[in-house]
Amino acid sequence: MYIAFIIVMSLIPSPPEIDPTESDIFAHLFTYLLLMLWFSNLYPVAIHRRLAGSFIVLGMTLEILQGFSGYREFEFVDILANSTGIMTAWWIARTFRRPLPSET
Repeated sequence: MYIAFIIVMSLIPSPPEIDPTESDIFAHLFTYLLLMLWFSNLYPVAIHRRLAGSFIVLGMTLEILQGFSGYREFEFVDILANSTGIMTAWWIARTFRRPLPSET
């Protein structure tokens, strides 16, 4: 459901407005950080690299689709924010996560 939420919010014509004095970079970073944290707690460490790569590709794909949409804009800085959130969550998961029962 969370991935579907990200896709819908990324591609709808009029997403919720963020305060114009604030950047949406934090929203991108936080959204993808939560995404990676969630899935890194569901799956074993052995596939976290594939998860991170898949989520980075998802973020890039959604930005490209926004650029083609005609009503949203492609922003490279959003890709960087998404990727930073993913990589930060990956580090957090590797540093602080308890192994799953199947990993012991």
